[in-house]
Amino acid sequence: TAGEAVMTGKVQLTKGDLKVACPRIDLKFDASPHVKWLKGSGGVVADVRGVHAEAPEVELDLGKQVLE
Repeated sequence: TAGEAVMTGKVQLTKGDLKVACPRIDLKFDASPHVKWLKGSGGVVADVRGVHAEAPEVELDLGKQVLE
């Protein structure tokens, strides 16, 4: 079933070329289950195609294909 989850610890998420790592990820998923939305917090590190970024938090909307 669709729902929400919170992951804590050394959380890592990979979607295609995108890799995100942080201490906490809140996410929403559909019944498939496919992640639809997530918010990473606690110090985020992201890498995609040779680009490295760090931020206090990140929000990813997979439906809109937007990473903020």
